Amino acid sequence: MAEHVFGQMTEENLISWNAMLAAYVQNGWKWNNKALVLFQDIWHQAFKPDAFTFASILPAYSESASLREGKQIHGSIMKSEIGTNTYILNSIAYMYAKCGDKGAAREVFDRMLHRDVIS
Repeated sequence: MAEHVFGQMTEENLISWNAMLAAYVQNGWKWNNKALVLFQDIWHQAFKPDAFTFASILPAYSESASLREGKQIHGSIMKSEIGTNTYILNSIAYMYAKCGDKGAAREVFDRMLHRDVIS
């Protein structure tokens, strides 16, 4: 149903793309591939991903153990204005840990300027 509504939209914006992305990721690992493809589509549509976009997609990379792609996303995040967002950095550290790179997870943690109870 949501895919149908999304496909019928005449004016797409980052909010609608983020909503669809979050829906895929929140519905479990069976939908992760669709989420990953949609994330690539966001870039191709010339939308600039925001904190919500990255926060939505990082769990998909974590669950699919896509370390190489996760590192690419980490690089994109660090080049953006959200590179110091504690929630995003927690998600990056979690992604590295889930993908088996505990050293990278620790490095992200050590470089955090601000930590919260999740960190």
